Amino acid sequence: MKTMFDLFKAAGYNNLAEMEPYKGYEPKNNIEIEAWDHQKNEVCWKKVKLLFYKGDSHPYNSYQIVNPVQKKAFMCTGDHLLLNKNDNKYYPVKRLPKDFSAVDNQGKPVSIIISKINESFPVLDVEVDGTSNYLSADI
Repeated sequence: MKTMFDLFKAAGYNNLAEMEPYKGYEPKNNIEIEAWDHQKNEVCWKKVKLLFYKGDSHPYNSYQIVNPVQKKAFMCTGDHLLLNKNDNKYYPVKRLPKDFSAVDNQGKPVSIIISKINESFPVLDVEVDGTSNYLSADI
């Protein structure tokens, strides 16, 4: 899938306006997403348990994450957490430098570019079975 909205559509939710913000919705169609398994130290596929529409982002708290190696990107709020492979801790995007070493879908460090974009967009989130993280743009 290309975007979180594509994932929501695959799960059976085509119209975000019909979703109550912050309410968890079970997928109408079973879907899985790539996630990082900290115990096995590898990427695995995990079932999506719940989908959340969290309203629209505020332009002052909007960022774009670019993975130049994979030529992929995604938008997120400044509160979105990224794993720092150096200390194995998660940090909010708004507190990270523009050039940051994240973790790719192979568990290896990858240089990404973080840019403030000052746009509003739908904030979409998922609850993944057995983990608190998932991969976007192979990060």
